[in-house]
Amino acid sequence: MTIAGAMTMMAAVLTAGAGAAQVPEGRPDRPALSVAFEGATATDAAGRDRDAARQARAGEQQAREGEKQARDGERQARERGREDQLFEQASSQMDAGRWDRALELFTRVAEMKGPRADGALYWKAYAQDRLGQRGEALTTIAELSKAFPQSRYVKQAQALDMEVRRRVGQPVSPEAQGDEDLKLMAVNGLLNSDPEKALPILQKLLEGPASPRLRDRAVFVLAQSNSDKARAILAGLARGNATPELQSKAIQYLGIMGSAESRATLSEVYGTTTDIDVKRRVLRAFMVAGEKQRLLTLAQTEPNADLRGE
Repeated sequence: MTIAGAMTMMAAVLTAGAGAAQVPEGRPDRPALSVAFEGATATDAAGRDRDAARQARAGEQQAREGEKQARDGERQARERGREDQLFEQASSQMDAGRWDRALELFTRVAEMKGPRADGALYWKAYAQDRLGQRGEALTTIAELSKAFPQSRYVKQAQALDMEVRRRVGQPVSPEAQGDEDLKLMAVNGLLNSDPEKALPILQKLLEGPASPRLRDRAVFVLAQSNSDKARAILAGLARGNATPELQSKAIQYLGIMGSAESRATLSEVYGTTTDIDVKRRVLRAFMVAGEKQRLLTLAQTEPNADLRGE
């Protein structure tokens, strides 16, 4: 009870006492003010009892919730341990080439929907591809991308998706890929299946506003191709039909290839350029190609003393 309420009660009692008849003789009575205060005190005590009861119930509820959280934590720890165990077992089966068993175990891990579910889905798709279940693998990859769009496995899964599609005759268009690595992987896959369609895309990458890293990778892809047109593009780069950086890369790859055709191209570039740096790169490419006789001849005929010492 509030102070205002107590004062109101006391006023009412005093008013009633003033208008009442005198207390009969021999019947002592207590002052009205004392009665009012005792009533207020009793009300406050009851309120405190109720508050204490509520606090006790709240404490009990909090304790129950704490116990539940502890049990949940223990259960999750057990599940995580079981998940890790199954994942390791699946990985061991995969390393041993037992793809059917690995598929079964990775599926169980994925169904647990724990922290390793995204990795389990990726390796499940990988195992399905190895077992020739290409349609199922594509479905699993789509499930991974949808359920875990931020997973570190998504990029690997996209690369696997392109490889699976290439195997079933559904090559992915490089232009549809936003990521540079995936774009180049798509070009590489297309180069293996349809070189005539892939080479113009590679040329566009080399001539367009691609990053230096992507351009370097594109030259590498060209160097891996057995296509006559690919070799012609690479030779053009070595002759200086693009930036100095691409020319340098093309010369380097021609030396690594080491074929008679690539060595002839290098010899042509050396004989026609006046750029000392380009000549120096060609000499290094000859070294890589094992052109000892050509190097000996150049050492005897090269008028530039610095190059002879190279």
